[in-house]
Order: sequence, then structure tokens, then C-alpha cells
Amino acid sequence: MTFCTNCGAKVADEAKFCQRCGVPTNRESSNHESQRQQEYAGKTIKCPNCGETLKSFNVNCPACGHEIRSATATGSVRELTLRLAQIEATRVVEKPRSIYKAAYSETIVSKTDEQKATLIRTFPIPNTKEDLFEFNILAKSNVDSKFYKNEIQNSARVVSDAWKAKFEQAYQKAKVSFGNDPEFQHIQTLHQEMTTDIKKAKIGDWVVVLIFLLILAVGWIWIIVGNPNTTQKYNAREVARLEADVEEIESNLEDGKYKIALTLAESLEYGGYDNVEERTWNVKREYLIEQIIDEAAENGVKLQRTQQNDIE
Repeated sequence: MTFCTNCGAKVADEAKFCQRCGVPTNRESSNHESQRQQEYAGKTIKCPNCGETLKSFNVNCPACGHEIRSATATGSVRELTLRLAQIEATRVVEKPRSIYKAAYSETIVSKTDEQKATLIRTFPIPNTKEDLFEFNILAKSNVDSKFYKNEIQNSARVVSDAWKAKFEQAYQKAKVSFGNDPEFQHIQTLHQEMTTDIKKAKIGDWVVVLIFLLILAVGWIWIIVGNPNTTQKYNAREVARLEADVEEIESNLEDGKYKIALTLAESLEYGGYDNVEERTWNVKREYLIEQIIDEAAENGVKLQRTQQNDIE
């Protein structure tokens, strides 16, 4: 037997309203509120060994050190594998009709792989040490370093990126949860291997290109400098070119074209690989320049050289 909160009259237990004043007894809302409070309060997880209250991410009991295992969490890894297999079963493979389409298809991301990548990125990471260990191995095994040789975003790269991101999350969680445990060293080794493999893949192509350019440079130097026959022929062509220029200078000098002759004389420069020839032509250039300036002055034309070259 209860009493009405409005008039104080006795109210039967099953009555919803007061028989005297008609005010609702609020028993339903009271019961509902009690149920809601119980529902939102959640459950308390305790250590099965000593009864200590545990937090959400405890891997071991803080009181007795007992390892906390969860059958639900262990099944989550199998659940992820199963759900990925279900998504893969929906894949529709279309054969390209041309070489262009075949090449283009290598740079697009399929809807199936987008779904797989999304599932991997959003899938919850387990809490227990055993399950984190298993999850890290699963994620690491699905990261393929060969897809990081370039920045092409295709289906395989997108899925590998998702696994890589998930492995990083699982690794950090394992580090916080049991970073001081000897078993964590294996996960740390896996993480180092993944980082190293990706770095090697990124610089691999550049190393090949640099080696190829180095081989080309060495080959070119050998052809030009190292091969005596090639060098002699090249030096001979340089001498012939300069002798032809001298003939043109002398021709302009005879015709009184002193400025043209001076310009041509100043441009005389030996480009071969014979040091003796180079010094000889440097001296000859200076001699021609002085000859042109002196002869022009004798004929009333004042010239001034435009550049000064040092002679060894």
C-alpha cells in the first residue's frame, strides 16, 4: 500500500491513478526510470582470479597480475578475416578491351577494395595481449612494401595503406598495454621490418636511376677521354676548325674589316684535350688580336678589345 503524493490518500499497489484526486501515481515512470538507470549503468568487469575491478584496457590484473583473456576479442580477428572474405566474394572482374584500358585499370581503385580498406580502418582493435599479438601479425603480413616504390594509388596500394595504418594503431596500443613485456619485442621487430622495407622500396628506383646515369657518365668519359683514337680525331677536328677561323680573320684583315677580324680573333678558343695545343692557340689568339689593333691604328681606325684573356 502506497500513498498519493498529491492528497495523501491510500492508493492500491496496482492503481495507476489516485481514486480521490485522480493524480497519476507515476509508478510506471518510476519503474521505467529505474530500469533506465540500470541499463545505462553498464556492468563491472572483475578479475576472475582475485575479484579486483578492472578497467577497459587492462591486459593484466593490477592486483594479482592475472592475464585477462576474452573469447569475444579473440573471435574479432576471425570476424575481420571472415568479413573481408565476404566482401572479396562480391568482386566483379572486368577484362579491359584495349591496351590503353588495361594500363588505365592499374591506376583505379575498385569498389570492392574501397570497402575492404574502409572495414580495415574502422575495425576495432582487440584489448588483450594475446589478441593484440595476433592482430599485429595479421596486419603486418598484409602490408606489401612493393606498392610503395611510387605514389600511384591503385586498389592494392589502398588496401595495403589501410593495413599499414591499422598495424600502426595496433602497435601503439600494444606498446602502451604491455610494452615492457618480453613478447612485445617480437611486435617491435615486425614494426621495424615494415618501416625498413617501405623505406627501401621508396629509394630503390632512385638508386637504379642514379646507377644508370653513373654508368652513362663513365661510358661517355671513356669514349671522349679514355679512347686514344677518338681523342686524337677530336683534337684534330678542333685544330682544323681554328685554322679555318684564322684564314677568315686574315681575309677580313686584308679587306680592312678590322672590327669583324677582331671579333673573330677574340673568339678563338681551343676545345680539345691536348694541353700543349691549348697553350699554343692561346698565344696565337693574343698575337692576332694585337696585330689587328695595330694595323687598324695605322689606317686610322681605333679599336679596343672587348675581353682580356690570361695566357699561361
